Amino acid sequence: MLQYIVRRLLLTIPTMLAIALVVFLMLHAVPGDPATIFAGDNNVTPERLAVVRRDMGLDRPIAVQYVDYMSRIFRGNLGRSLYSRIPVTREIGNRISSSAELAVAAFALAVTLGIVLGVISAFWRSTWIDVAAMSFAITGVSMPIFWLAQMLIFVFAISLGWFPVTGAGGLNRLFLPALALGLISSATLARLVRSSVLEVLSLPYVTTARSKGLAEIKILARHVMKNAFIPIITVMGLQFGTLLSGAVITETVFARPGMGKLLIDAILIKDFPVIQAVVLFVSLIYVLVNLLVDVSYALLDPRIRFD
Repeated sequence: MLQYIVRRLLLTIPTMLAIALVVFLMLHAVPGDPATIFAGDNNVTPERLAVVRRDMGLDRPIAVQYVDYMSRIFRGNLGRSLYSRIPVTREIGNRISSSAELAVAAFALAVTLGIVLGVISAFWRSTWIDVAAMSFAITGVSMPIFWLAQMLIFVFAISLGWFPVTGAGGLNRLFLPALALGLISSATLARLVRSSVLEVLSLPYVTTARSKGLAEIKILARHVMKNAFIPIITVMGLQFGTLLSGAVITETVFARPGMGKLLIDAILIKDFPVIQAVVLFVSLIYVLVNLLVDVSYALLDPRIRFD
């Protein structure tokens, strides 16, 4: 197991190098001159453009820029914001706790609600309970997150006044963003859990367990869920990546000072170092989450061995 983890960690290095290359090329893939875009004035003087290019490091050959960019990354230096002049690592450090809080809360809600609805739907297949649960799942998958977030604000914050509209700090300000972000992922998980549980329930060893008189709750805990969870774990990892991308919209709608809001603000003002750093950081988290998903297979299924 340890050898497999080390090998998978080593395999993430070329993946992150490829991501870093793509992130670096983002700046040069922007149509037009990045310095002119940043200056924001078509009548900017050549002297001003020269200063901007020097600040952005665009006055050097692209190969030199790439080597410098990678060397800074390995030193933990992601550059400075072109506007605030604050180191990007500090900008991310100031926002990461808010984003982590939202992502964990939304993920916990999505997993809990998705598993409960999926299991209930599978055990009461073809009943009104199954129809209601799957109707919720289909509705949840179909709803755009920005629309759901605004509807939650309108109903629970403006009409009922139960929660604050925007901002961060405290569970009352976390609930609506986490609900908006987690509901859509829970719908996807509920459909998969239902399918996986139904497949396991039809296997012979479950029938044997029932013939021995085991209670349904024991069959569910000892036999069904552990075997049904292997494909579910994979989708849970992918859903966490979806939550990271959805947090960009959710934090913008709810005005939460997280990394998603930082990314949107940086895009609007064309703060390229911040954009590059946030994309790189989120990509690293996504890669590590998928590593954890791979390792979790061996914990759930003893038949799997990593030699």
